[in-house]
Amino acid sequence: MITFNPDIVDRFVGRAVSEFTIANLPPLNSEFPNVDSWIVAHFINNVTSQVDGVKIPSFVRQLTVNLIRRSQACVNAYSDGREFTLKFLDTSPLSPNVSVYYSALFYWETLFLNLGIWSETYNRLAKQSNLERFFEKNDSSREEQAYGIYCVIKHSTSQDEADLLPIWINNEGFHGGQWTLSFVELADLVRDIANFSQEFIDIHPRRR
Repeated sequence: MITFNPDIVDRFVGRAVSEFTIANLPPLNSEFPNVDSWIVAHFINNVTSQVDGVKIPSFVRQLTVNLIRRSQACVNAYSDGREFTLKFLDTSPLSPNVSVYYSALFYWETLFLNLGIWSETYNRLAKQSNLERFFEKNDSSREEQAYGIYCVIKHSTSQDEADLLPIWINNEGFHGGQWTLSFVELADLVRDIANFSQEFIDIHPRRR
């Protein structure tokens, strides 16, 4: 097994990879065993509501479909990202499994992108329903941190950044630009948006 200098690893693989040795990533699989059926169940309930003569505004249908499928994507991406991250940590960071590391980043980027779209969709719903916004600007909440990382990834191709990759991971969690989010904070956030979105799987008012 070839061992590389830490500077080489960080320069050619990703920032802080040479120091990445542990990730406190709580499992979420058992909490959402039916995640892959959410959007199908929502579709069936939509059809049933039409048969029953229940009229649901089209904008509500649009928002709820997007909330459900984006949260579904977040749960699945979290599970896959966790799997590949832990697999990467089975090896020495100075003899990194580069393919596994980049696979992990792919799923984490997928999660943050879907989470960002979820938050924008939620804010549209909040505006229509007098709900609180996902976060308030400069509140330093986990929600703002996650959205900030989403924006870094979203605009990474148009920015001249010094870092090799738009986001990076260390033992404390995720980083993108000025934004940081711990592993536990991300797990809690994914759990919260998934639980919220599940409330809309059946939008038939007679069943809720």
